[in-house]
Amino acid sequence: MKKFLFTFTLIVFCFAGTSFAQEKLPKVIKYLAPQYPAAARATGTTGEVVVAVKIDKDGKVISSKSESGHPLLRAISEKIAKEWLFTKSELSERELKISFLYSIKVNDNRKNNYKESIQKIRFRKPYRLEIISTEYPRIDI
Repeated sequence: MKKFLFTFTLIVFCFAGTSFAQEKLPKVIKYLAPQYPAAARATGTTGEVVVAVKIDKDGKVISSKSESGHPLLRAISEKIAKEWLFTKSELSERELKISFLYSIKVNDNRKNNYKESIQKIRFRKPYRLEIISTEYPRIDI
């Protein structure tokens, strides 16, 4: 009997930390992309900004705080992360990390003189947003 009780207790403790029906990662319903900050673009600042967000059970972002990244890119990333919307959940609050990757490409094509820059956005699952700014050199005639 003691052996059975010990085995039963051991099994209960092994499964106590894991949930039989684990909560899935929430899906992104709506996201906004930041404009590449002019100061960051002018100085050629690139890099990744990781923003930790708390979301409520309705999927709205309650708070956002950048954990890493260049200071010129952090403020806009935090502000935009607050505008994201996720799927609803039974849990009262959840914490996620959103990654914003900023990069600059230079296009030396002389045919594109009328453009100063173009911004492209790529959303990568689960929570990664790539902001690519293509810069065109000015040619004064």
